[in-house]
Amino acid sequence: MPSVANQLKIIDLMNLPVPELKKQLSSLPERTAVLYTGIYYTSEGISYVPGELVSQIAEWANRPLVISISSYLNKGAIGGYIVQAEPIGQQAARLALRILNGESASDISVVKVASPLIFEWPGLRRWGISDSTLPPGSEVWFRIPSDRSTRSIA
Repeated sequence: MPSVANQLKIIDLMNLPVPELKKQLSSLPERTAVLYTGIYYTSEGISYVPGELVSQIAEWANRPLVISISSYLNKGAIGGYIVQAEPIGQQAARLALRILNGESASDISVVKVASPLIFEWPGLRRWGISDSTLPPGSEVWFRIPSDRSTRSIA
């Protein structure tokens, strides 16, 4: 966020009571997207499982919801760069095997695991976003097979 903060107007919706969050989400300005990173606790001290709130946030928001975690998929968002547990686990296992085989952990470089761009077809349809406008390499999930107005993205 800091790298783009001077280029965008950021509306901070963190730490709002749920009724106020719902009100703010329903009246966002044009050309806005909601970046949902998860709500664990509200300002009232109520705890939540962040993935369980995705559907509710998407319903309340009058603009598209962008997510970054695979467990938030298929709950009403449009998608985003999605962190997936499986490739991270595979990479961790490879690193653990290197250490178990005698390599010093301090000699192992930090490894980045790519987060693919994954979009949800129902969310794209809801917001009138054509898959032809998505960045190259984007994946579109949850496409309805009978929908003939779609094209495939590799």
